[in-house]
Amino acid sequence: MKSKLLALLFLFSLSLQAQVKYFEKILSEKINMNSNSIIALNDSTFMFSGRFMIDSSLTTFHSYFASITSLGVTSEIHVFSSDTVGGDYGISEFISTDFGFAATGNISPDFIDSGISAIFLAIDPALNVANFTDIGISDVNDCGYSIAQNEESNFFIGGYYMPTFLTPLREKLYLTKVSPSGEKLWEYTNWSYPYNCSFRAVLPAPDGGCYAAGYIGYNVPSTGDFVLVKLNSNGTEVWAKIFDFDGSDFAVGLIKTPDNCLMLCGQSGIYKAHLMKVALNGDTIWNKQYFPNEDRSGFLKVASMPNNTFVAIGSIKSNDDPDMDLLITKVDSVGNIRWVRRYGSPFYHDYGYDFTPVPQPLGGFVVVGRSDTIVPTSTPGVYLTLGRGYIVKTNCMGLLTLPQAAFTISQDSNLPARFLFTNQSQYAYPDSIDGGY
Repeated sequence: MKSKLLALLFLFSLSLQAQVKYFEKILSEKINMNSNSIIALNDSTFMFSGRFMIDSSLTTFHSYFASITSLGVTSEIHVFSSDTVGGDYGISEFISTDFGFAATGNISPDFIDSGISAIFLAIDPALNVANFTDIGISDVNDCGYSIAQNEESNFFIGGYYMPTFLTPLREKLYLTKVSPSGEKLWEYTNWSYPYNCSFRAVLPAPDGGCYAAGYIGYNVPSTGDFVLVKLNSNGTEVWAKIFDFDGSDFAVGLIKTPDNCLMLCGQSGIYKAHLMKVALNGDTIWNKQYFPNEDRSGFLKVASMPNNTFVAIGSIKSNDDPDMDLLITKVDSVGNIRWVRRYGSPFYHDYGYDFTPVPQPLGGFVVVGRSDTIVPTSTPGVYLTLGRGYIVKTNCMGLLTLPQAAFTISQDSNLPARFLFTNQSQYAYPDSIDGGY
């Protein structure tokens, strides 16, 4: 009887741990938070960053770093504040390096954001800023959106700048290469395309140059095109490809695929999620627009998965639903949907900004973003958006459930007290409706 009780207690303990292996988590330690960038440190710990307002005036923000375990335990947030009084300090994206982390974003010198400037940060493993460099070039606004490191340990940073000689002021393409110390090695600018333009993703190229993806001619709600640019090791443009899908098109994510091609993700037409695969010379292999019967959708990041499949994350809204949902979608090698998952709470807008696959053999995904609601103010008809950081950790099928257990059992004839259990259902998810991919 005692041994049976011990066995039951053991199984109960495992069940409690299993319930938090996959989860949704809200971060509300600060005012108006979001979580916008994440990396896997290993298969059980993930580092993420975001921004928050520093007080109830909602005029100034700071950035933070925090970690979360595979069971949903978060660390205390580590706040990065600027050296200027009342200035804003925002990290857009960070990556892991041999010295710790590198990041880009923007800084503003005052409360009213009279101007923002692109930045490069070198951060040690203890999250101390080892080097801060203002890499901006305009007198008004510029921003770093994406950062990547090449094999020579230098960094590419892509974003936008605003040339002061243009009227009205517009965002234009900007990319720079910097050393680990923050020294600019070269910079690329292009103000020739109309309306607003920006690089939102950058990727090192084998020849020492880089690829950069983003948008040109963006003017809500009817104009905008994908842009993909190849620069050589000196920052000279080799070629530029423009992709027009008849609407407000913009590319946000860019990866290299296992078969030595490129994959872009974003939004096209009138707010529809889009994936596009191209060769290394920019020629189109395939492109697909998704969710034509939904009100709006968009992909912000994409990642390669085993068996030449891809997972993309972003947000989606149905025609009969006032709220946005966080979106996770898996497609096959030619972009056909394998499965779609939606997460969020009623009466909240929920967004996915970035994600990381969980390293094998565990698998799964950790998505970070924002969950916000509309709060009425004392002024009739005026509402305030209050955001909270939002984290979703799923299994390899984008679900929050564990696989259904199915075991065979055999008894050792030489040691009758010993039994062998063999797992027969490693990838059997009982609530999957699409074949267990």
